[in-house]
Amino acid sequence: MMVLIEHFMRSMNKIIPDGGLQRMCTVPKSAQLLWGKRTVFPLVQMHNVYAFPGIPEFCIEAFKEYENSIFPSYAAKSFYSFVLHIKSTELQFSDIIMEMAKKYSSKKVSIGSYPVRNNQYYKTKLLVESECVDIGEKVVQDLKASLKDQVVYFDEQPWVDTVRKFNAFRERELADGLADGFVDRLDDAMSCIDKIISLNLLDEIAIAFNGGKDCTLVLHLLRVAIDKKYGPGQTILGVHIVCGDSFPEMNQFIIDTTKRYNIIVLEASGPIREGLVQLKNMRPKLECIFMGCRATDPSVSSMKSKCQFTDDNWPRYLRVCPILDWSYDDVWRALRGICMPYCPLYDLGYTSLGGRDTTRKNDALKIVGDDGSIIGYKPAYMLKTGTLERTGRS
Repeated sequence: MMVLIEHFMRSMNKIIPDGGLQRMCTVPKSAQLLWGKRTVFPLVQMHNVYAFPGIPEFCIEAFKEYENSIFPSYAAKSFYSFVLHIKSTELQFSDIIMEMAKKYSSKKVSIGSYPVRNNQYYKTKLLVESECVDIGEKVVQDLKASLKDQVVYFDEQPWVDTVRKFNAFRERELADGLADGFVDRLDDAMSCIDKIISLNLLDEIAIAFNGGKDCTLVLHLLRVAIDKKYGPGQTILGVHIVCGDSFPEMNQFIIDTTKRYNIIVLEASGPIREGLVQLKNMRPKLECIFMGCRATDPSVSSMKSKCQFTDDNWPRYLRVCPILDWSYDDVWRALRGICMPYCPLYDLGYTSLGGRDTTRKNDALKIVGDDGSIIGYKPAYMLKTGTLERTGRS
């Protein structure tokens, strides 16, 4: 073993300190060295403990070779593990957890409660684990029945496996049975995107992305459509025309989103018309720009359909607004139903975001104390009257 390690160290031009080889090769007398057919370094076995090589590539190779002998399938025990996401703090339902622990105290089951900070969808994670699948499932059923509407759907990575997850979201909406036309509007939006994708090459389309809630939603729907047609991994072109002084939180959200959704964002300086002129020079092949605008947005008040060319005195682009006919509530219903990450400013009382000098928190979301002082703001998705969305903009 010393000869092997010395040869490896010298091949890497590593200096071996005095006594270094001996220290690296000293193992307990009870240890066994396991030499595989493909492994460069041996495994060190001490009873039921196996020490793998510390170098990742050798560790992986060793695991592949010894996996079946160390973890034979016949010795594997069934194990149940399930995570529940709760939208309230653990203090608010600690009595339920205590009751469950008492009820199943004689069973081989554990219920772990973990508080979560800075998550937009839940505040506590419950982890149910059991050696018996039936018991684990029964505990989860009892917890869901006791916690009721406190249990929320959550997806850690909604930008992965987007097509299946979108279809699952649509099915959940259908199952709710609300006759409000939301699923029809969802289908129309996807149909609009699918049509543009089918008629244009990927280098002919882009999305206007400034980090707002509406374009975040359209970006996700565009990701679904592209994944559906081309498979995952295709890059999306984004366009950000910078107008005014942006919030730092918004800038960071844009950076984070480009990594999650595999976007390349081209920046141009505003106003919008001048920015589009710059864009023409940067990407002359570009034909269509997806936008997260809705009919209530002053910038598209003249649009009569979801797909419409820019005015004659503007650089020529086909503007595509898939959610043009959506309401404020529709947007939040989709964002939170699919668990899309959104700019954290929306959880601080902002309902419509522009520049820092033209945007303030929405007074309709104020939380007022008994003495009349403002003690905080509700998140944007709790705004009850959608027509007040732009109250904080000037």
